[in-house]
Amino acid sequence: MENDNVLNFENFTVWKSGDKVMDNVNMSVADSDSLLLIYGKNKGALQSILSLDIDKDIDLYGKIEYHGKDVVREIKNIKRYSDKDKNLMKVSEILKDIFVIQEESYKTMDKTLTLGEQIIDFIPYNARIHMLNAVLRREMISSKDIELLISNYEKYTDKEDFVRFWSTEYAVINKTNDIYHILQQDENKADRLKELLIFQKTGIDLANIVELRDFYKYMTDLNRNAENEKNKIDYGKSKDERKRFAFFKLALKLNRKGIEDVLTRELKRYMLEYLKFMGFTDDESILNVYPSADIELLIKHLFLAILIFSDSKMLVFDYSKNIKRFLDNVNLLRKTFGFGVICIARDAAILKTMPELFDYVKIIYYGSTVEDAPEGEFISEQLHPYSKSLMEGKKNIKGYYGKGCIYYKNCKYSMDICKNDKPDTINFNEKRSVTCFIYGNKNP
Repeated sequence: MENDNVLNFENFTVWKSGDKVMDNVNMSVADSDSLLLIYGKNKGALQSILSLDIDKDIDLYGKIEYHGKDVVREIKNIKRYSDKDKNLMKVSEILKDIFVIQEESYKTMDKTLTLGEQIIDFIPYNARIHMLNAVLRREMISSKDIELLISNYEKYTDKEDFVRFWSTEYAVINKTNDIYHILQQDENKADRLKELLIFQKTGIDLANIVELRDFYKYMTDLNRNAENEKNKIDYGKSKDERKRFAFFKLALKLNRKGIEDVLTRELKRYMLEYLKFMGFTDDESILNVYPSADIELLIKHLFLAILIFSDSKMLVFDYSKNIKRFLDNVNLLRKTFGFGVICIARDAAILKTMPELFDYVKIIYYGSTVEDAPEGEFISEQLHPYSKSLMEGKKNIKGYYGKGCIYYKNCKYSMDICKNDKPDTINFNEKRSVTCFIYGNKNP
């Protein structure tokens, strides 16, 4: 976790209604890392903060940064938005690199509309731009593109992952398997690929696609400049662009369905292909249902498919029971598209279900970190008494003593010193630490 850190927490503290729910959390998660974050209490504090679904009585201190951007400042500003604006698109537009799938995702959707009717509302502008660029690549595919496909295919170890990535970038995901089988052949690859891919062109009006894409780019820049006071000068320079897109914006408002028709068709085809890849049916009727708790797993997978096109580098989601299928697909797509993962859980059951998904484990009890460890080391041996009880499936019901060690009332190893004094964090190495008097009270 060097220069590629995406999400950095420094002395991050959260108060809610006068109670401290997170205390000086420090961690760095890179876009290549997968972290399991286990909360003993207030499980939803971090997840709700990153999904911008925060109460007015929450106060944030310390830092959350990615790529030098102050996330805490952004989150504090979010309180001005109404509940209707707290959807996936709004979160993705503001946090950019961080993509949050909420615990009850169906609640973020309009219950009076089918999934297919409203899914476009959850696609952030950067994902729309990505999709439209993929359509342009498909419509303008050339012999050189095919030569590069063949050449790059030979370089990759995991060839199926590469073909899926390439098919997504060229909006031909419906032909992923066909492309892969042709590339496995020894002869006539180029000719067979040309024959296959030439028939994927639809003859759409490229000028309209470019105009819509440029409008989304304009809106992205406009939002970015409006949020950042330092960019007021740049914002003033966009007058020509504002005039250029004023009519387009009005036309989109009056005839959104017609103007975004191509994007909507491509989006549905894309969603159905990835749902099929993730084990669902590719029948379009699957999108003709209304959001409810009964189809929560489907909605989570729809949002996971949006993540792939959103260019986000970090996925944050809550663990709940019966989502092993979702975890399997997170793991599969993470390898293909290279995003980091923060999974927030209440217990260690997920480690027994799917330990291979995680690189690191962080244990938090009553808002304070008690143990950090690489996943393999944690499963082999838990150092903190609370971690041991988690892996044994035991519940801790006595709560926080109020001073001294936060785990004093529940700990079978508690000593006199634990009652009134707080233990130091003992660092065993760069990646493993524990906060417990059993291991001493001073770092070496």
